Amino acid sequence: MSKQIKIVLIVLIIFTLVSVGFTYTLIKNSTSNVYKENTNNQEINVERGIDLYDTYNENDLLIKDLLETFSGEEIKIPQIEGLKNKQIEEKINKDIYNRCFDYIEGNVKNIAEFTQMYTSYNVMSNFSNIISINYYMNINTHLHLNYNLLTGERLKLEDIFVKDADILEIVRDAYRERLSNYSYSFEFIDDDGVAIFDENELYKIVKGYMNTSEKDFMLSPSEIYFYFNNSGASVKLIEIADEISIYTKYLTDESIYERNDIGRKNIFTLVETNYDLFDIIDYGYLEDNFWYDVTVNKMYFPDGQVPNEKMEKFNAYAKTLTNEAYEKVNEYREKAKDNPDKFYILICTPNVSMYNDGKYESGEWFYTYSNMAISNLNTKVYEMPIEMYISEYKDKIIDGYRNNYFVMRGGMYYVIEEPESGDSVTYEKVEEQRKYNYMTNKEITSLSEIFNEDINYIEVLEKMVKRELIQYYERAENEVEELIKSAKYDFNGWDIKVDIPQLENFRYTMHLSTFDKSMLNIFDKEE
Repeated sequence: MSKQIKIVLIVLIIFTLVSVGFTYTLIKNSTSNVYKENTNNQEINVERGIDLYDTYNENDLLIKDLLETFSGEEIKIPQIEGLKNKQIEEKINKDIYNRCFDYIEGNVKNIAEFTQMYTSYNVMSNFSNIISINYYMNINTHLHLNYNLLTGERLKLEDIFVKDADILEIVRDAYRERLSNYSYSFEFIDDDGVAIFDENELYKIVKGYMNTSEKDFMLSPSEIYFYFNNSGASVKLIEIADEISIYTKYLTDESIYERNDIGRKNIFTLVETNYDLFDIIDYGYLEDNFWYDVTVNKMYFPDGQVPNEKMEKFNAYAKTLTNEAYEKVNEYREKAKDNPDKFYILICTPNVSMYNDGKYESGEWFYTYSNMAISNLNTKVYEMPIEMYISEYKDKIIDGYRNNYFVMRGGMYYVIEEPESGDSVTYEKVEEQRKYNYMTNKEITSLSEIFNEDINYIEVLEKMVKRELIQYYERAENEVEELIKSAKYDFNGWDIKVDIPQLENFRYTMHLSTFDKSMLNIFDKEE
């Protein structure tokens, strides 16, 4: 082999090795949400989109109420607490304070028709060293407070995105979808019945928004909300995941917080509270080899339908369900700590309803609400080796939640099946129903507590069962008398189910609405 050929081969081999190494680096970096780049001997974050299979920590930050007085009314202003850098903390709090007062002062004239001024706020985002707060009064306006916790500077809309993101297109698409859903913007209906909105209106809104020096927006873990004048639109982050950098852009190797036990650790991204859920909502997080989902659902009551005292008592009872669910969570968290080689999944889905009697009159429903709450407590617990969780369930669980991120309930049920006997997954299921008189704070354990004392309810029930046996089961009257003696009554909260052991095919249920309210002890006497 000639010397020249040897040199060419050596060059080719070196080039191939370098190319393989470079390609490997690209692949490695492309699968990571963020990677470190060394610039002037200092590591900085290089922007990436959201990793849909990753989890992120909430900030270890407290948000407290500062109570002040404005025009004789008490107002509430949010203040942060917990940053190591107190100068930055003070800078943010001072800016929030001044902006809230300016906002209130500018709008107080618009609430003259209200007897009392009301101020409140929602913390929309508190993760990855940023915060987004929605501040509002009892008028249809809001103040959006967004901050970079590293510097104390106000967060700009551009800060949320990677540098090459087409923000104009994202905003335009969001407003296009928004306008398409409102008839006031329609120009006409085409031949196919499709509403066509005014393109000029879209152009004016988007141009006006993009030309605003400080663009008004609000950020939740699942959506960005854009606001211009009285027009708002939003985009789901899952739809623009590659364009979003906010989950990693401001992360630091060293924590910027004084504590590490405030924020939830390893939260799932792209999730949002469903508004019909009650009280404490947790999306589930990976901590101490433990994953859980607690959703406590309760009825929705239009304003003013239920008397205040009843509503307060009912809410207090519903609160106990949440507390019980979290007691179970804490029990398994401790168990998970003691068994680090196992992974635990716990699902609690309590439901609580207030029994009511409805009547339909003159084209409208009228309801009378009872003192009885019916709750169904459903708990499922899975225990499995940690290796099995990682290899078989982790991505499926996250996928399930990502695909159902707005309607939270049910994500788990599609990916975990009840294990068969002998599997390495153990399974525990608990279903319980309770009937509770929330006004007296006593559990209802028997039918005698449903009916008034002066009612011989057994006689009433037997009379109804007797009629059923004669009319629909064609039993002779003398035979019916004997059958009724063995009848058993089971009260499940809404119905009274009747069982007669001698008749296997006997199926009879009496709904509580069958009885006049005056017979039932669960309604107030004046009702």
